Amino acid sequence: MRLRIFVMLAAAAIACGQQPAPSALKIIVLQGEGARHSIRSRHGVQTVIEVRDQNDRPLPGAQVVFQLPAAGPGGTFPGGRLTQRTVTDARGQAATAGFAPNDQEGRFNLKVVVSSGDLTAETVVSQINQARTEIDRARRSKKPWIIVALGGATAGIVLGTRGGGGSPAAQTPTITLVPGPVSVGGPR
Repeated sequence: MRLRIFVMLAAAAIACGQQPAPSALKIIVLQGEGARHSIRSRHGVQTVIEVRDQNDRPLPGAQVVFQLPAAGPGGTFPGGRLTQRTVTDARGQAATAGFAPNDQEGRFNLKVVVSSGDLTAETVVSQINQARTEIDRARRSKKPWIIVALGGATAGIVLGTRGGGGSPAAQTPTITLVPGPVSVGGPR
């Protein structure tokens, strides 16, 4: 009898354009798993999740709570908060906003709790705070090449504008640029 009433209520909800309440929730991490946050720049990577129902369809309107650890590596959301609450959008997605890593290096887990009706699901998103990220390293590694290029260009201008007498070969400097230290060859 109960099953028959449930089926009739579900059919009525569908006929009225309403979706029946989900009987299971699934959380998919779209962005943020293994994220590396730069404690030097205090800039964090956004975490994005998607919530799906028992039929693997995106679930809009689900309540989402992102929770950071109270101690150790981690960070804060705007206002110094350790939790951030939001609701999934029409695509069933929700994201963190304004996360700033703290100054402690190491791994930490961002806990995600989703609820819709009487159902609750949770997952953990593993992340890392580190002093230097790949972006920081890439920026730092470009500086020596810029200095070498500028040094070589300056040497070429100085040698090219010097006056000189003698044979034509003595008046045309030879400039050699190689990766690493600048090497400038003079008249031969």
